Amino acid sequence: MARIRTVKPEFWTDEKVVECSIAARLLFIGLFNFANDRGCLERSPKRIKMQVFPADLIDCEPLIAELITHELLTEYSVNGVNYLRIPGFLKHQKINRPSKSSIPMPSGFTESGPNDSKDSVNDVDNPPLDSLLTQGALSESSVSSEGVLTDGREKEGKGKDKNIESIPCACDEDFLEDPQPQGNFSLIGKIPVTGSWLPSSDFSRRAALWGCYLGNEPGYTPEELQQFRDYWEPEGKVRHHQQWEQAFAQSLRQQRAKTHTDKRRSSSSATQFSAPNDTIPPGFN
Repeated sequence: MARIRTVKPEFWTDEKVVECSIAARLLFIGLFNFANDRGCLERSPKRIKMQVFPADLIDCEPLIAELITHELLTEYSVNGVNYLRIPGFLKHQKINRPSKSSIPMPSGFTESGPNDSKDSVNDVDNPPLDSLLTQGALSESSVSSEGVLTDGREKEGKGKDKNIESIPCACDEDFLEDPQPQGNFSLIGKIPVTGSWLPSSDFSRRAALWGCYLGNEPGYTPEELQQFRDYWEPEGKVRHHQQWEQAFAQSLRQQRAKTHTDKRRSSSSATQFSAPNDTIPPGFN
């Protein structure tokens, strides 16, 4: 069931968000509404497409991969089923009475750490309402009998109630700085970039589907590939092969756009001539 969520102004200027395409940003916001009260949902591109883009011809799989590449989403597997999680959601998108969900959390995961029960999954199902009231997050008038936030008149809030406005948002300032979950977190085939890493043979065609037009195959030069390897190999990060391909495509697009801009500026400077000196030298009058 879709839920009402909030987005703070800091979201629009976050560095990770602005690096994503517009479609990926819109999808990310849409996932707030359709994730459960822990920020998790099933990794089903077709279902997500029908929820967020019901009237558009959009493939959500590349967008999901893009959000994972920029660490705005994480993925995990439980009993062979793949799920997505919005980092920091449980910590910053406070819900007064979280509804139960059939979607499991990553094994051994809690928002504040694997051994900290402060925000553990078990505690989230039935948080003490008194603690929320004393912290100023909610008032009696902002909680309906069904556990839904209201404006005090048993209707959906219109953003005017000061108690509702004080609820922390999923896009708080440190929303995107949530650490990777600990414990038995499945990497589901993720790999690091090594000195022998290569994109797929149809990399240029796939990049075009992601909005990066790189020309004929392979779409990159040996120097560009080596530069990408040299940057990411020391980092030691692990991602799916397709996520690395997306990161490589985005890097190529940005580098080439910068090179093109620099050449235009250089060409413009070279064609500027100084004004002629009309002064007649002595002896030529």
